[in-house]
Amino acid sequence: MVVYQKSCLDKIQRQSWMTDNEYAQLLTRIQNTGCAIQFKEGDTGLAGGTVFYVTDGGTHGMETSPTILSNLEWGCEHVFAATSSSIGSGLTNTAYVVRENCKSARGGETIWSAISKFQVNGFSDWYIPSRKELTEVYKYVNLKTELHSDNIYEYPSYMWSSTASKKAPAEISHAINLWNGNKTETTRDFRLSIIPVRNF
Repeated sequence: MVVYQKSCLDKIQRQSWMTDNEYAQLLTRIQNTGCAIQFKEGDTGLAGGTVFYVTDGGTHGMETSPTILSNLEWGCEHVFAATSSSIGSGLTNTAYVVRENCKSARGGETIWSAISKFQVNGFSDWYIPSRKELTEVYKYVNLKTELHSDNIYEYPSYMWSSTASKKAPAEISHAINLWNGNKTETTRDFRLSIIPVRNF
């Protein structure tokens, strides 16, 4: 009796009955097997975004969301937030601030509220990148045109990081312009954008 062994291609094939979430879970499990996809920076990731950092020969790393969310405050004025900027600290920074359940200064939505409910292509394990993670993102993802707003408090080309300023960790946070790479520190009441990231 011949036993049919599924090929790696068979194993990652989406079945008609699978929801986006179920297929996302399948792809995540595959990355811990001999059928893992080996990515390099700049590739399209499992969730449809851009891979910007790899480890373990490309079987694991970080990818961006294919979607940018705009018009968001950092929030959490007067709350001492995480100042870690290193690669790998964005997830911890995000978890720390989300627990604070912070409010906005101007009545808009905060990046923490937005990231807590964000899902795309079945994946919901997104977080706000740290300052250095966001610098890596800029190497592989940048806006083709600068984004503008008529509101003096909105700068949609700038992406918030999850890293608070060491100079004023209760008031100021780091951001980067994804069009020209300009880095800044700004008060948390401004409305910038976020590019969510996830680990794979």
